[in-house]
Amino acid sequence: MTFLCSIRSRLLGLAFAAVFPLAVVMMAALWLQWRSDRDTATEHAVNEARLLAAQVDDRIGAIEDLLSVVGQAVSFDPADRSANNALLRKVRSELPTGSSQILLFDRDGDNIGTSQEDPDNPPPNARDRIYFREALADHTPALGEPITVRSGHRVINVARPIKDATGRIRAVLTVGPRLDSFQDAMKLHALPPDSAITIINAQGIILAADKSERIGHQGDWATSRSAWPPGRAAT
Repeated sequence: MTFLCSIRSRLLGLAFAAVFPLAVVMMAALWLQWRSDRDTATEHAVNEARLLAAQVDDRIGAIEDLLSVVGQAVSFDPADRSANNALLRKVRSELPTGSSQILLFDRDGDNIGTSQEDPDNPPPNARDRIYFREALADHTPALGEPITVRSGHRVINVARPIKDATGRIRAVLTVGPRLDSFQDAMKLHALPPDSAITIINAQGIILAADKSERIGHQGDWATSRSAWPPGRAAT
């Protein structure tokens, strides 16, 4: 009996010695495959984020170009408010449907030009608005935080300082594109499962996200905003 037990133990030992290396190899192969899949998914997500960031930059750049052109035609003299209103209304009529109002403010934040049709309901003073302060600091483009307008849509104000011939900032021009366009752009990107892309501004405010209820709230990456160029959005 002792002899048989010894043989059985030896056979079990030999079987374990034969199977263990194979199990180690299989576990190593599975781990390598998991790491490869993870790296591939991460690289894909990063590439999609970069592509979306480029699209956001293109849209912001187009708005900045519009403000640059219009800024050369408006007057920063409060006495010319009526002429500014007429010009801004004409420009807005040629913008895509759903575009927000175009507004012009003096250095004190008082409105001196608007594209809205109701002259008896002028925009409020913009002195405390983020986009206004960013523009006065000569950050181009200057981005605000998401706000809900009368139509019920959320917009983000993009502003640009208006300077005189000496380079002094005399006014701030702004337009508020709807955030729907940014949300729609995010839906076009096929991300790996459980991935998410969030667009935040330099103040750490979420401008667009996979979950719309997060828009307008403080983002998780606010501590890194010091590394971004002034006024730029990040993904």
